[in-house]
Amino acid sequence: MIFDFEGTLVDFQRKLSEAIHDALEKLWEMGFTKTQIRSRKYSTLLIEAMRASPEIGLQPEYAREAISHYRRGEPEARDPGGEAR
Repeated sequence: MIFDFEGTLVDFQRKLSEAIHDALEKLWEMGFTKTQIRSRKYSTLLIEAMRASPEIGLQPEYAREAISHYRRGEPEARDPGGEAR
């Protein structure tokens, strides 16, 4: 078993930045604004989205569900409504 915590064997930065970009695109589609979502790190991005959800009439859990799959980089991610993106 090999662990690559520092990304020396497998480059994960590209996938991580793509996942964050995709999560941001999903949030913009949902109606969030760039003043509500300023973070470019997944952990703080999620917190901002959940806090700002009531401002656009959404439950915080809906925002979490909508972007949680991007953290894992799942290629066939689904939105909370169950439709493939």
